[in-house]
Amino acid sequence: MLPRAIRLSRKGFETLTHSRRAASEHFSLSFQKNTTQGGSAVIISKKIITQAVKRHEFKRRVRAIVLPHSNQSTKLVVYGKKGAGALPYKKMENELLELLQSILG
Repeated sequence: MLPRAIRLSRKGFETLTHSRRAASEHFSLSFQKNTTQGGSAVIISKKIITQAVKRHEFKRRVRAIVLPHSNQSTKLVVYGKKGAGALPYKKMENELLELLQSILG
């Protein structure tokens, strides 16, 4: 689990409408800089990964990749798409890092 200081609350999602977005085959990212209430979140639907254990494993892997790019002044939300649960860790890491580089500049 992410530390409480960099976890995105439910209220944080309301202001995420005017954010920068990037997408790839398996992931979609929303990013907003210089916010008063920052944090990170990982969202994966039951429709995409049906088993809870595998969904939680997916979230842990994504959080491990995203954690170095998370802080209290930015909002970062990662959405998993179809097929993301079947990716090996290295491919997942490469794809997310490419997205992060494209969105962070």
